[in-house]
Amino acid sequence: MKSMRKKSWLKITLCVLVACAIVGTIISGIMFTSNKGKASASATIEFSFDGAADGIAPNGNAFSMDAITSDEVLSQALADAGMADKYTADALKPYLKTTGVYPENIVEQMTSYDSLLDFNASREVMAKVYHPTLYSVSLQNGFDAGISQADLEKLLQCILAAFRSDFEVRYAVGTQPVELQVSLDQYDYPQRLTLLRQSLQESADYATELYEKHPTLRKGGVGFNDIAVKLNNLIDTDLAKLDASVTINALTQDKGRLISQYEYSMKSLENELEKRNQQWESITKLIEEYKQDEEMYLSTADGATQIKSNTSETYEKLQQSLEAVNDRMITIKSSIQHYKELLRDLGEETDTTEELSLPFVSSTTSAQSNKVEIGGNTDSVDTVKTPETDEPVNSAETVTENAVVSQEEYDKYIADLETAIDTLLARREEIMKTFSELIALYNAEQINDLTVVVSKIKYDVPKLLSGGFAKQTIKVAGPICAVGFMVCLVLLIISRHREEKFADAK
Repeated sequence: MKSMRKKSWLKITLCVLVACAIVGTIISGIMFTSNKGKASASATIEFSFDGAADGIAPNGNAFSMDAITSDEVLSQALADAGMADKYTADALKPYLKTTGVYPENIVEQMTSYDSLLDFNASREVMAKVYHPTLYSVSLQNGFDAGISQADLEKLLQCILAAFRSDFEVRYAVGTQPVELQVSLDQYDYPQRLTLLRQSLQESADYATELYEKHPTLRKGGVGFNDIAVKLNNLIDTDLAKLDASVTINALTQDKGRLISQYEYSMKSLENELEKRNQQWESITKLIEEYKQDEEMYLSTADGATQIKSNTSETYEKLQQSLEAVNDRMITIKSSIQHYKELLRDLGEETDTTEELSLPFVSSTTSAQSNKVEIGGNTDSVDTVKTPETDEPVNSAETVTENAVVSQEEYDKYIADLETAIDTLLARREEIMKTFSELIALYNAEQINDLTVVVSKIKYDVPKLLSGGFAKQTIKVAGPICAVGFMVCLVLLIISRHREEKFADAK
């Protein structure tokens, strides 16, 4: 009798489980059918250039996949696919997903630690600094359920191509233009040389920085260090000669404008010098009145303990501040004197009898330089006294090499200067062309079809006879079957309990 009842309960339990499985499958089928329209196209993109495992792009900056969902990339992709009039970038963003592919044991790596006694050189890098180099990119058709498979694959392919082009521009080593990006004709000669110096120095510093990172890269036997040497040579030799010619011969296109510039710069420095003088006096007075704490000791059970203060450190900082002000004042004084000499070269009288003196440096008086008249104008000339007669004579009658420059000679100086500047620009462009070729070579080695690899597009559409449906069915029907089984167990326990009571009653 008990055997019959056990078989009966077993059949009931199996029937309940089968019924639950059928119900779960039906519910899963309904849910799956409702989302059947969300087909997707997917691909992977892998980075293998130097530094990719550390998350560093070829230009030294950290890179990410965020740009793939930017308006620029998606708009360009829609235009390339010929769908710009059908969809927008904002419509695609919610259905474009990018995920990094991590190792299977990433959790183990994240929870592991390095033993202090483990000196093995092949220890694994902690996962907390792990940067994926393989990314999965998928595009669902949620923005348009009626889009065909070919169009969805084409759109994803264009998105990946647009992202790759954006990656090359965003993370490649930046190039500098071969031609100077400013028209020198609108500037006076001193400003032209200043702009040239800045441009050459920036390029030289950039070449030096690239050489430190990539010392082995060469093209035709020329490396980044050679570029830096050539540019610095232009600065130290050719540009220095032009600068000296402009200064000595007072070459300018607009004498009045240049004089105004020098006078303004000198006035600004004089104002700063006055403020620095006040600052120097304030710091000096503070140092003279500053009192340092004497050594103090506190009696304790273990003996005497010295109580330290920061007065000595404060005093040293005051001395350092005073020294910094002194250095700046010396620099200002030298610059003011330089502008005075430039103005005298342009024929402007400057006050040489009352030099700006520093409170800690004796004032020096510079000799009056000979006045140079530009354009050969001898109507207004100075008079000097000869040591033999001690009588005033016309300075125009005193023949010296730099007393008077004729207009013809001055024009020749101008022509020679402009020719030299054009020659310098040509040499710079030649060097910069080689520099750009070197940078392009490096970028081509770092970002190409082998270092940024895009896989083939895979198309996935939900089907009832697919692994996706099976997984969803297990997730839905599994809990229902478990509940049915627990209900059967409860009913079985209750039934056995009643049988025992009935047997005890008999």
